[in-house]
Amino acid sequence: MEIIIHHLHGAMENFFRRQEQEGMKDKMPEEKRKAFRGMLSDAARPFLLGRAESFVDEVEMLLVRGLNIDAYDAICRQCVSGTSTSAE
Repeated sequence: MEIIIHHLHGAMENFFRRQEQEGMKDKMPEEKRKAFRGMLSDAARPFLLGRAESFVDEVEMLLVRGLNIDAYDAICRQCVSGTSTSAE
């Protein structure tokens, strides 16, 4: 599992580094989003097979919300269970 996480983290770091070097700052947000999703999907597919797109959706939501993984998981559990939990 650690190898997969390391691989995906490295792929994301390379993507963001390439963005800075190649001047992707000038690209429209939707272009950057599409490129990021494609890169992450390609990196995850060998490990997650048919679940790669769901994984990409979850990573995107985590990044957009700006939460840490524990807070994001708590929100997801609330949505699935339909109940609210107290903040820890």
